[in-house]
Amino acid sequence: MDFGKTKASGFGGSVEVGVSAVTVGGAVKGNFTPDFAGHLRLGIASVKTEGKATSGFYNYSASETKAQPYFGLGLSYAFSNTLAMEVGADFTKAELEGGSNNVRAYTVGLRVSF
Repeated sequence: MDFGKTKASGFGGSVEVGVSAVTVGGAVKGNFTPDFAGHLRLGIASVKTEGKATSGFYNYSASETKAQPYFGLGLSYAFSNTLAMEVGADFTKAELEGGSNNVRAYTVGLRVSF
């Protein structure tokens, strides 16, 4: 899962931080109607946080991978027995060099079943 990157620059320097994760967990699906359902995901994520900073002649990079709990919420709408649209949000925490921050990924997708 890719949580994306953020970049800031100014005063002759820049900082970039990216977060990605591999997750293992379970999901529970609850049908609101025959076509509309909600999903709850819980598990453990191996969260990799990478950062780099540059300023003039100075370059610094750091990378850290930590196990973190994660959870996600989603909604799906079934167009047919084999095609559904899903939207979701997944949440965990990223850590780097002693600091931490909550991260989230928002997703939209199509699921094809056969």
